[in-house]
Amino acid sequence: MMYTKIVFVFTLFVAVCFARNSMPDKTDDNFQNDCLQSSNTFRAKHHSPGFKVDPAAVAYAQSRCALISQYPGLSHGHAGLKDYGENLYWAGNSQDVMGNCQSAINSWYNEVSQYNYDTTGFSGATGHFTQLVWKSTTNVGCARCYGKEPGGQWYNEVSQYNYDTTGFSGATGHFTQLVWKSTTNVGCARCYGKEPGGQWYETYVVCNYKPAGNIVGDQNKWFKENVLRP
Repeated sequence: MMYTKIVFVFTLFVAVCFARNSMPDKTDDNFQNDCLQSSNTFRAKHHSPGFKVDPAAVAYAQSRCALISQYPGLSHGHAGLKDYGENLYWAGNSQDVMGNCQSAINSWYNEVSQYNYDTTGFSGATGHFTQLVWKSTTNVGCARCYGKEPGGQWYNEVSQYNYDTTGFSGATGHFTQLVWKSTTNVGCARCYGKEPGGQWYETYVVCNYKPAGNIVGDQNKWFKENVLRP
């Protein structure tokens, strides 16, 4: 059967267009376990300790997922984010197939191909990757929203990460947060549903991290310490 799937990941602020109803929350234990196992598999490759699920981060990710899914795609961005690092994922599908967390994590990690470990520093192209593997981040909370739109990919950013230049990039930001060594806690959530026009099913995945990764400044010192070569 032929169907259409659109995937989009986001790590920078963009203009807010218009609000709509939130997508239904689809965060459950299986989803959380998927997020944790997928994240920690990649973190181990970069010598970062495993995350632990943070209930407060999960609750926050659910509230963020409800808010972000009110806007098409990821047009709301990280506006209003407080106290956490954050990675976002959106997938659109013409069929009723809800996205999983592993797909989101893989897309973030794939930014690694653009990361330069020598120059380090923040880049919009690698920010998901650096937050993902940020060494000093300990807690994570993830959420998922799924529905119809009004109309393993985080880690794949690893192919764009340059360990020589290092630093933040929008193309690798999911990956760098995923493996950020000092991040220890994570909370993820998911929303899923149909968009008002009834043409697309949408999945939103939000993961919040503590301590946050992708810290810029100090001549990319933080990237050198928290985004390590495999």
